[in-house]
Amino acid sequence: MNKKEYKKICDDAIEYALIFLYEWERLYEGTDFFIDRKEILKEINADDIVKEVLDEYNPVTGYKYDRETERKKARTAEGMVAGRNSDNRPFYVNILNRSRNLWFTQSKQYAEDIADQTTIKVWKRAGVKKVMWITERDEKVCEDCRPLDGQIFDIDDAPDKQHYNCRCMKVPLPNVNERTESLYKKIKKIITL
Repeated sequence: MNKKEYKKICDDAIEYALIFLYEWERLYEGTDFFIDRKEILKEINADDIVKEVLDEYNPVTGYKYDRETERKKARTAEGMVAGRNSDNRPFYVNILNRSRNLWFTQSKQYAEDIADQTTIKVWKRAGVKKVMWITERDEKVCEDCRPLDGQIFDIDDAPDKQHYNCRCMKVPLPNVNERTESLYKKIKKIITL
């Protein structure tokens, strides 16, 4: 059920990543990004990305998707069956509510991971070599993310989000040359205001 929705999220993330590149190209007054929508769409396949993300171990959820899905389904069914004829109905309603909330949280995390990985794949295909990590810069930024704010990473070495509800994002940077070296400094200065 979720896989169909995840594919839609992936398709939307492809469009978002391309729009982001077009906007950055305008902002930088030209970049060395290769933004040929048709070529990128030929090589980026939403089904493959969803499968890849769901098949690998997720460090945030602590699970592989299909294995945890089956576990949560079994627990929910167990709660429904046990609670139907029980004298302790509120206890089983509580189990069902907790199961539903955990499922929602986990599903949301996988959706965010799919969108993030899709965006990075599109940017890599477009020739982006560097990304900058940006936090929300408020009191809610966690101690893990705070030191990453403004850091520039090779696109292949940029860390993934390490916790639920991470509000950080990565932005593409044009490839380094004489013109763009000063842009890095300008962007870093803008984000540290």
